[in-house]
Amino acid sequence: MSSERRDSYRFGVEGQACLASSCGKKIQVSNIGAGGSGLVIPEGGDASFEKSLAIRLSDDLVLEARVAPAWISSGPPVRIGVRFCDIGREAMTALTRFLIERNEERSRRLPRLAALEPAMWAGRQPLLQDLLSYYLLRCKRRLAVYQQDRILPVELEVLRMTTESARRCIVTQPVWGDEKQFEPGASLAFSFEGTSALCHFQTAIWRVAPGIVVLLLPDAVRQVAFRRSPRVWLPDGQRIELLYRSQRVLEGFVRKTLIEVSGHGLAFEVQPDVDLLFPGERLGQVLVVLPGGLVEIEAAVRSLYRRQGLDGFVCGLQILGFASEKMRLMWERYVFAHAYPEVGIGRVDDVDLAWELLVSSKYVDEATPGLRGPLTQKYLESWRRHTKNDRLGHFIIVEHTGLPASTAAGSLLYPRTWLVHQFGIDERTRKQDRRAFFDVARRTYKSMQHLLANIADIDFIVIYADASLRWNRLTYTGFLERYPHPQECLYDEYQVFKHHLESVPELPGEGCEVYEADDADRRAISAHLARSLPAIETEAYCYGPDEIALDGFTADCERLGYERARRILVARDRSGVRRAAAIVETGEEGVNIFGLLNKCWLVYLSAGRSDDSRAAEALLGAAVMHYRREGKPEFIFIRRADGPARETLEALGFEYVAPGMRFLVRQSALPAWMSYCEECMGMIDG
Repeated sequence: MSSERRDSYRFGVEGQACLASSCGKKIQVSNIGAGGSGLVIPEGGDASFEKSLAIRLSDDLVLEARVAPAWISSGPPVRIGVRFCDIGREAMTALTRFLIERNEERSRRLPRLAALEPAMWAGRQPLLQDLLSYYLLRCKRRLAVYQQDRILPVELEVLRMTTESARRCIVTQPVWGDEKQFEPGASLAFSFEGTSALCHFQTAIWRVAPGIVVLLLPDAVRQVAFRRSPRVWLPDGQRIELLYRSQRVLEGFVRKTLIEVSGHGLAFEVQPDVDLLFPGERLGQVLVVLPGGLVEIEAAVRSLYRRQGLDGFVCGLQILGFASEKMRLMWERYVFAHAYPEVGIGRVDDVDLAWELLVSSKYVDEATPGLRGPLTQKYLESWRRHTKNDRLGHFIIVEHTGLPASTAAGSLLYPRTWLVHQFGIDERTRKQDRRAFFDVARRTYKSMQHLLANIADIDFIVIYADASLRWNRLTYTGFLERYPHPQECLYDEYQVFKHHLESVPELPGEGCEVYEADDADRRAISAHLARSLPAIETEAYCYGPDEIALDGFTADCERLGYERARRILVARDRSGVRRAAAIVETGEEGVNIFGLLNKCWLVYLSAGRSDDSRAAEALLGAAVMHYRREGKPEFIFIRRADGPARETLEALGFEYVAPGMRFLVRQSALPAWMSYCEECMGMIDG
């Protein structure tokens, strides 16, 4: 027989006192779920059994059901899977409670956390002490305690961190339970709630005294289970209705009121004896009645648990999919509005306000003074157009004390990559106290990252910033030190130069011919980049042989009224050898006022010296002429470590701007970065 199709979680009970009987024989039960059970036939036993089965779930609880075989293994021992065909209401209620208890027990086991990826680590002692002090002392987070994989009936509150016998220690007291469960020298695991994550560590008990448990400072803290979206509790007046079809409640829709929402889940109260929902069960048609219309989702029961203050249980649903993209955006915007009530996703009417915030934040001061007048109009025109199409970009407006305080934006850069930019906090907020500044900064970072992780349909984000600023180094390099997954992030530094195109000097470069790459050139350059660059960059920047010129992407952008293009210029010497290439990109000046959509950089291709000055000079001259033909007033040159000398660039008309940095991150790592940024701002904000 083929394997059975399971419609809910199965919980292993093999080795426990959970037996079945059929035809007068005792059969070991290996697992059980809402739809069926796994059986183990004793050695030498007969694999045949009647259609009726009695499973003893506990000393006083027996489940009687009609069953049908779903599969059988040859063994030994012989294992059989059966489906429940007919279970009475009383038996179904008993099974519901039994499975909920098993689900609660499983959710309290630590090995699931230890296996979760991705993870962040804190291992350096100064950082470790700061992290634990922040969460356990300042934020008053309590410690859950595990022995092997079982949670102990005790919870600890941290009183202080101290030194005893030259050992760094954490002094705790039991909030409930008592210290008698702890033995000096025993190694235990501990967990606590972090910032949109769960933190856990392993350490030993140093000593135990009446009402006191002293732990050794652990070697490291591991953070896992990062949330892409916060869970939002809905006040009574803002709760909405959910309807779903149940295979056990056949009369139309079951109606519930949502009490909690997030980007990928929702929760409502249930009575297990009445609703008969099981952990892992996939529900039928599910409808959410939002103020703007119905949203149809595909969902499964993720959890069933008791919550303090509620009479019954809470059912948590995991959203598996939406009936349409429009419905997905409707849901995501609803969650965003409730998660960040003081943050608005920009509309056409907000574009002027966003510009005013950028001016007040001094962000506009980075633009060339002579271009600020025309740039204002270009910014307003671009963003009024972009706000009408979710594919092109978003900006946000953050309020503080009822007044606009900051803005940030994300824009389409490549087919699967967005540029995050134009982060500015207005001067009024900057001049307030430190607490106000960090409050606004935290909400701006968090809400923008939430938008990118949930609303924007992307795979990567990239950020260009000033490498000399301490905050930028903390935000990006600090994250990489704690997030050991290099395939998901990239950080590098370079120098930023600008060329103002009012006048074009004579650019040397004799001995090299510059031409636009043909198909063979593009394939050769693509192969070179694949060998020399991290995979995340070649994927995010579309360096594959069939997409490196961005032809299809450029055509799609034109249809959307958006300017984005890439040209690849090649320099070869008199013998026909490709020496270097320039990747030259153009875009609307108004999208990013610093000019990040009009930039170029060099790629050295020859096997000789990386700094091929003649090829570089020839390519830079060709780039200048390209931007002039495109009508651009200026462009950025990204100089990497192997690029032309600063003196050479300045002689060619380029002006040094600042040390720059790039942070490229895969969307799957965004929740961890969101957690890290919020944690950093919380720790810095005194």
